[in-house]
Amino acid sequence: DWRAEARLSSGWYTRANEHNWRVFARQLWSSADIGGTSLDAPRTGLGLQWRSGRFDGEAELHHTRDDVGPVASPPRTGGLALSAGWRATDHWRLSAALDTNNHDIPWRARQAGVAGRDASLGVGYVVNESRRLDARIARMSLSDGNDRNGASLAWRERWLSGPRWQLSTTLAADTA
Repeated sequence: DWRAEARLSSGWYTRANEHNWRVFARQLWSSADIGGTSLDAPRTGLGLQWRSGRFDGEAELHHTRDDVGPVASPPRTGGLALSAGWRATDHWRLSAALDTNNHDIPWRARQAGVAGRDASLGVGYVVNESRRLDARIARMSLSDGNDRNGASLAWRERWLSGPRWQLSTTLAADTA
C-alpha cells in the first residue's frame, strides 16, 4: 500500500488597521492517492491576525470538506485554530498553536471518520527574508481515543516575490 499527497495553500489579507489587526481568508487544498483511491480534503478559513512589536497572534474559524468516500460517521468539519508567536531576536522565533480540527490527521483515519485536536510548540530560525528553518513538537488527540506525539523539521524558501504575490516552497520531515 502506498500513498502520494499534494498540498496547495493560498491566502488573502487586508491591510492592518491602526490597532494592528487585519482580516484574512485562507484556502488549503489537500489530496492523496492511497492504493488507487483518490481522496480530497479542502479547508477554508476566515480569521483575524494581530501584530505588534515582537508579538503576533491569529484566530481562525475553518471548515474542511472531506471527500474521502463513504464513512461510518462523518468527521468533524468545523474548527477553531489559535496561534501566538514571539520574535525573540531578528533571527529567532517562538510559537504555540491549538487547533480543534487539525487538518494533518492521517488519511486512513480521515477515511474512517476520525477527527483530531492538536497543540504544538515551535522554534524558528530566520536566516533572511527568503529562508527559514523551523522545528516543532506536537500532541494530537484523535476522536477514536488515540493520541499521537510528533516532531517536525522544515525548511522554507521563497524563490520569487512580487508586490502582491510570492512563490515559496517548504520541505518538511515529520515523525509521530
